[in-house]
Formats: sequence, structure tokens, C-alpha cells
Amino acid sequence: MRARPAPCERCVSPTHPLRAHLRVKDVDFARNQLVVRSGKGDKERVTMLPAVVKAELTRHLEALKHQHEVDLRHGAGRVELPSALARKYPNAGREWPWQIVYPRSA
Repeated sequence: MRARPAPCERCVSPTHPLRAHLRVKDVDFARNQLVVRSGKGDKERVTMLPAVVKAELTRHLEALKHQHEVDLRHGAGRVELPSALARKYPNAGREWPWQIVYPRSA
């Protein structure tokens, strides 16, 4: 029998394109919302953040933030930004809100 994925993993399955684009700033715990950018039709949408995943997602983000801080101290911790944003805000790729919620290397 295959182990069931954790609630936040079920919320955004490993093959779902949202995993690659969901950034920390797109998660709004206060409003229980996720902002989905560049979705179908290249539109921005807001969807609910299921209550069942909030605690686990909070723990995941805390661990991710710690790893991000370690990476920054070692000269890493940069994510790719859309080209226009990268030009306008050259250091934004190192800032916490722009980090990917489910990075491939985590």
C-alpha cells in the first residue's frame, strides 16, 4: 500500500504546474487564500487555502525560511524572476517573499 502524501502535498500535487510557480508571497494565511499567477489564460486567480493544510504548510515554510537564510549566508538562495522584474528589482530574487514554496531542491 502506497503512503498517502501529506495534506499540503495533496493540496498541490507533485505534477501540478502550480508547484513550480507558487511563491511565499502568494500564500495569505490571514485570508486563507492562495494567489495563482500565470494560470490558464495567463490570468491571476485567487483560490482558497484549505484549513486542513495550514498548520503543515506553516511548518514547511518555517523550515524553508531557515534553509533560505542558511543559503543566503553561503551566497546562494536566489530564485529566478520574470525578466522584467529581475531588471527592475535586481536583488528581489534573494528576498524571502519571492522564494518558491515547493522548490525542487528542498
